[in-house]
Parts: sequence; structure tokens; C-alpha cells
Amino acid sequence: MRRIFILIFAFFLVHLLLIFFPLESLPLKEFPFQHIASGYANFGLHPLANFDGEHYILIAREGYGEFQQAYFPLYPLLLSFVSPLFLQNYFLSGLAISWGTFFSGFVFFYKFLKGLFPKESFWILLLFLAFPTSFFFLALYPESLFFFLTSVFFYLLYKKKFAIAAVFGFAAGTAKIQGALLFIPFLFSVLAVERLSLQKFLDSVKKRSRHLLFLSISPLLGLFAYSAFLAYRYGDPLYFLHAQSAFGANRSGDTLILLPQVLYRYGKIFLTSDWNFQFFVSVFEFFIFVMVFGVVLYELYRIVRKRVSVHPLVLGIHLFSLSSLILPTLTGTLSSIPRYALIAYSFFFIIGTMQAKYGRYVLLLLFIVLHLWAFLFFTRGYFVS
Repeated sequence: MRRIFILIFAFFLVHLLLIFFPLESLPLKEFPFQHIASGYANFGLHPLANFDGEHYILIAREGYGEFQQAYFPLYPLLLSFVSPLFLQNYFLSGLAISWGTFFSGFVFFYKFLKGLFPKESFWILLLFLAFPTSFFFLALYPESLFFFLTSVFFYLLYKKKFAIAAVFGFAAGTAKIQGALLFIPFLFSVLAVERLSLQKFLDSVKKRSRHLLFLSISPLLGLFAYSAFLAYRYGDPLYFLHAQSAFGANRSGDTLILLPQVLYRYGKIFLTSDWNFQFFVSVFEFFIFVMVFGVVLYELYRIVRKRVSVHPLVLGIHLFSLSSLILPTLTGTLSSIPRYALIAYSFFFIIGTMQAKYGRYVLLLLFIVLHLWAFLFFTRGYFVS
């Protein structure tokens, strides 16, 4: 456990030092709502609230504005609830939530990994922290909160404590849209404990196990709760989807775009666009998606085709990881995919346990280089994910 605390401390320290790293060759860039976070006394840490972080502060302070319904409610609700403890300083409140939940989530994630991957858990955590966009765990974004909720959720499923896991699953469904997909590993865990096929489970639900089905859909109920609020307040239960087009990046809020069409769009970008910063961000998005999606998809193919034995919960997390990557692409873009890839947990299980030891070192070096690039640009006002 001591190595884990050292790892977390080093992660915090390196990023805090990098924020103040002088880089005159990279000028600061302006973006909408840029000065909201910097309006609070924050010791120069306001770049940690760049882009979406500014919106979360606004929502916590003033309630939902136009099109901000795309941001799920749990993080800004906590921000508003905690702010009196910090004299209404929403920026410091956000740091307290993000940093606190990240640290707590990391501890639970480690305990969960020790049960399933006792020998490789350290490598999984190391690659997870080195991943190019893991710095978002320190930012005023819901990534750290969602990481905490899912880490506790997986740990409780592993311990077969389904009733408590349902509470965290419900909360995750109100934190991010991908949280609703947690019903997949929940259902797999229940099936494993009951030693039932899906059909037998559904038959048993009719007879005696109705509560198990209810518990397994708790993540979906979190999403439904937010949809019910949007229907009551704005008359549109899918406002979180319909608001997507307001944020640019060729997002579609009315029609679903299938993955082959999205990849075709990126092919056109690579062939026709100038080699500017946005071009390289597109390359970054495409590379991260193809790498993570390809690794998880191949692992699922290997499990099915070669009948590789795997823990039912891990199989459920594989399916969750794959579906959570596909879900945001349905808006027609890979924008923000490098950040969303953080919750494709099975990707880190796979690369952290691979037999090619030198392959881990190569990935670690690649991740660190891309991580430094992305973090330096993000803190200077450039959108990277």
C-alpha cells in the first residue's frame, strides 16, 4: 500500500509543478467563460477548471443555463452543497471534491484490483495514471467523482454486496451518461452468483428474485431520474442529448451517427485538412479511440473465440468498457474520446497484465509523452479532450 500512496503523491506533485512551468513558446489561449474560475482566489490553479470546469461552476452557482443540460447533475450538485464550507468559493469546492474522490477512488480501485489481479495490480495502476488524459482526475470535471463511484461499485460487486452497490450504481447514472451502462457488469455479477443463464435468471425473477433484477438496473434508474427532471423542468427528457449540437465539434443532437460514418469523417479530415493544432487533436482523438477500442474488442473476441476463462465481473467490465466508448461516438464525433477512454477500465486490465514486459515499458513511455503534451496544452487554454 505504501507504493500506492507514493504513486498518488507523485502524480499530484508533478501536475502541480507543471501548471507553473514557464513555457513562453506556448501562449495562453482564450476561450468562452475563461475568467469564471480565475475570479476566485485559487493560487494560480484556475487552469484546472478550463472549458467544462467553468460550466460546472456556473451550474452550481446559478443553476442550469441554456444547453448546459448536457452536463449531468451530480457533480454540480455536490459542488453547490460543499461550497458553504469554502465560503462560497466554488473553485476550491471543486478541487476538494475532485481531489478527495480521486484519492478515495484510487484506494478502492487498488483493493478491487488486488482481488482479481494480485500480481499485476501495480502495473495496471501505473499505466492508468500515465494515460494521456488521466490529469482530468485533478481538474474540476466529474471524472474523479465517477471514478470513485465506479471503483466502489466494482469492489462491492466483487464482494457480492449488491444492495449497497446499487446505491453507487444509481449515483453513477446521475454523474455521467456512461454510468447507466454499469447495469452490464451488475447483471453479469448477479448471474454468476445465482449460477443462472440469462433466460433462467429472467424466469427466476418472475418467481422469486425480483429484487435482483431491480438492483441490477439501478444505474439505468439514475439516468431515468435525470431524464424525469429534464422532462418536468424543460419538457424534454432527452435534453442532455439534444443539447449536444450547441457544443460544436460537428456533434449531432437529433440523429444517431454510426461508428463507420464517424471514422469516415475522420478519414476525410486527415486527407483534406491543414496541419494545424486542431488537425493534431483529431489525430490524438483517433489514435486513442482506435487503440483502446481495438484492444478491448480483440480481448472480447479472444474470450469468445478461444473460450478463455475470465471472471464474470471482468467480462461485464469488458462489455461496459466497449459500450462506454461507442456511446459518445453516436453524436458523430470522437471529440473528448481521449477523456472518456479513462473509464474503459478493462483496457488497463489488459495492457497491465500482458505477457510482453517490454511492451508495458513502451506503452508507459508513450503515455507519459502524450500526457505531458496534453496537460501543458490544456492548462494553457487549448482544447485537447
